[in-house]
Amino acid sequence: MSLILTIIIQMKSDFISMISHEFRTPLTVIQGYAGLLKEEPNMPEKNKSKLKLIIEESKHLREIIDKLLEVSRIEAGDMALHKSKYNLSNNLRKLFESWARLCEKNHKYSIEIGSDIEILADQTLIRTVITNLLSNAHKYTQEGGTIDIELTDHNDHIQFKIKDNGIGISKEDQTQIFNLFYLADKGFAREADRMGLGLFTTKKIIEMHNGKVWCESEKGKGSTFCFTLPTERAIAFFES
Repeated sequence: MSLILTIIIQMKSDFISMISHEFRTPLTVIQGYAGLLKEEPNMPEKNKSKLKLIIEESKHLREIIDKLLEVSRIEAGDMALHKSKYNLSNNLRKLFESWARLCEKNHKYSIEIGSDIEILADQTLIRTVITNLLSNAHKYTQEGGTIDIELTDHNDHIQFKIKDNGIGISKEDQTQIFNLFYLADKGFAREADRMGLGLFTTKKIIEMHNGKVWCESEKGKGSTFCFTLPTERAIAFFES
């Protein structure tokens, strides 16, 4: 990588980080006062509903800021891995149960998880990856659609797969969807409040764990996102 390109990437990362931090303070004030006003005993119901909307949109903005900061840390190489051995099977079941309760589009789910699949990874970051992929499947699958989740152990690696029958992704877009700020379906993405951050973050986190992530899709026929991670057995083999 040339020196000029390195400087440009660093400047962009610094800019994102600075703007994100500057947004946090006023946003915290807005959330705080909106929450206090909503709890006022004599507050009219019509005003409470407006304050609820302010709080919800502020929460959404906070999530965007957090994602931008995460991207900034990744690009700057400042995101450290805190690996520990944990049961991904149990972790995924709990995450899915929480997720399914929040769904509002009447999706039909199927979930197949191998028993007691353990990995050596950063639990928080892998949870972020799975949440990103669940969120994508939910947002890009129409009302009443299907989402299938599968976790399998292949001895030297584990594979996570999430398949939907949503709007699908063109062959051209599949080569770019993991790029920062890239939106495959810009019209639909705006409706889904997308910024093109989730898949970029997902790819970087999986690569930090020496894994692979990819997409298989056809326009109008749904998408399948997969990632693999080396198991503890494989890590021990290569490090011995």
